[in-house]
Amino acid sequence: EHNESDQQSKDGDFYLCCKGNHCVGCGCESHYLRFRVIPGCYRRAFPTKFKSHRSHDIVLLCVDCHQVAAQEVDKVKRHLSQEVGIPLEIHERLQLTPDTLGAGGDSGDDGDTHYFEWLSSPQLKRAYKSAMALSLHGGAQMPESRKQALLADVGAAFSIDRAKVSPKHILEVLLMSNSKAAKKAVSLLVEAAPEGSESRAGLQMCVAEAQAKRKKKASSGQYLHGRMVVEKLVARGGDQAILDLMRRFRLCFVKALGPKHLPKEWKVNHDAARDFGEKSIFAPTG
Repeated sequence: EHNESDQQSKDGDFYLCCKGNHCVGCGCESHYLRFRVIPGCYRRAFPTKFKSHRSHDIVLLCVDCHQVAAQEVDKVKRHLSQEVGIPLEIHERLQLTPDTLGAGGDSGDDGDTHYFEWLSSPQLKRAYKSAMALSLHGGAQMPESRKQALLADVGAAFSIDRAKVSPKHILEVLLMSNSKAAKKAVSLLVEAAPEGSESRAGLQMCVAEAQAKRKKKASSGQYLHGRMVVEKLVARGGDQAILDLMRRFRLCFVKALGPKHLPKEWKVNHDAARDFGEKSIFAPTG
């Protein structure tokens, strides 16, 4: 069972008060949407005690208020991205070959994980498009001159000659994306390798490794950005950094809308941390 001491704290009244079904900005009682005052890409990476059974920062807004608030929140996200040096649309790639993929950005703690941003990596974008073409349409029907040009694009991303480009190089580029099209291209690339060969087995192992890593954590886009930002802030300032981040987004929300219909117990300085009973699945162990 949960320890309810946190609900009885100075900020616990919010969870006991009645909330109406109306826009907290203008009071409109129809066509409202849920709005996350703390963007989900950051909240998802918070420690459990800051997000479990916590509805303080989920409010109802009409369509017009929702649009205004979302635009202001996006501005804060862009500023935060610049402050911590982590792009909003960042992606993770797994290094499968000894060759270093150009414009790869920063390395991860494990040494074989690297991060990049599509918008600032035209060479990677060109290599990815070429790898897609080779996997989806690179059969016997493709003219040899076209195939060599595509291999050259992939090789340029690794700073190697097109003759040295292997299926693993192509796979490494394809795995930069988690889209349906990329997944289809990966499957076709693996199937193109001779059945039972070491080449196919090696490709299958690389794909399995990439899938396992993606299941453990966000590997692309704003959720990866959010995880990396939260980790960086916590490393700098611990729990207080989380509280400061939440307060920053709440202030942005209040300034953007000047909401007149929030519950009176709703606070910019709401203390979000909660305790758990010893029988709770969220209780600390050890």
